Amino acid sequence: MADHADISASRLHAVFREKFDETPHVWLSDIRMKKICTLLADTSLPIAQIADAAGFSDQTALTRAMKKAKGVTPAVYRREFSVLPQ
Repeated sequence: MADHADISASRLHAVFREKFDETPHVWLSDIRMKKICTLLADTSLPIAQIADAAGFSDQTALTRAMKKAKGVTPAVYRREFSVLPQ
């Protein structure tokens, strides 16, 4: 991100702290998790495919990250929030 913005990594962190009160990593992780939640709720894509599309090494890595961020596994999230007929 810093290279793309043509600034140093330390400056990027400072700007993010100033504007968003968080690090670039946390900001990007939040966006990524929102997209994952949307895919779980609005599509019938397999969880493993969602994990791959979101850049996780495998479904287990996504499950760990989602449990930490949301307190539930991807499967539980899908059951609770899916807009698709069950």
